[in-house]
Amino acid sequence: MPFCRAIGVSRGQIRSHRRLAWLIVVILFPLIPQHLSAQGKLDEGQSGFEPHMTMLPGRNPRSADELKSFIDTLSATDAMFEVIVGQGRLITLREDIAAPDKPEPIVATGDPTVVDFEIIGARHIRVTGRRIGATDLSIVTGDRNNYTFEIQVVADLDILRARLRQTFPDASLKVAQIRDHVIIEGQARDSRQVAKIVEMVKAYLNCFIHSE
Repeated sequence: MPFCRAIGVSRGQIRSHRRLAWLIVVILFPLIPQHLSAQGKLDEGQSGFEPHMTMLPGRNPRSADELKSFIDTLSATDAMFEVIVGQGRLITLREDIAAPDKPEPIVATGDPTVVDFEIIGARHIRVTGRRIGATDLSIVTGDRNNYTFEIQVVADLDILRARLRQTFPDASLKVAQIRDHVIIEGQARDSRQVAKIVEMVKAYLNCFIHSE
């Protein structure tokens, strides 16, 4: 019996296909052209509801020349790496992150609930995965060199794969992860076995939720 399941994990909940479909509807709804709903009514805000007070008019975007006078550069993601949730990885630098008579270095993460970091000495940064998800880590050295990394915090799928093979030896399963979703596809004996496989994966992911 071929099947495919996408199981999401977030803080405090397991999301199903029905939940995902509902979210897609909510996200796509504001994309309806404004002229379809702006027939003599007040302009709607980002929420899509008519304002109960007068909306302040917005200004036009600044020109490219005005932006150049204020913005020097906009960083891009240089590389990415994975961290298993609950574990850490050590970044070793080729130069000191701080230098005498130079500005203080900056190390920051976009979502501190996904990863934590600790500067260890002059050339080491330890990154720890706190929960399954994705975020970034930005490093600005004392010489003002900028580096940005995407970090994917993932579940230890090798343990899950081994448990699935042991429990369901007659099933052919492929397990992968996309951000905070674990994807399971393959063939199982029947619908009852599929349900048991999904329940096992949910229980495994719930371990990470309750450990946060």
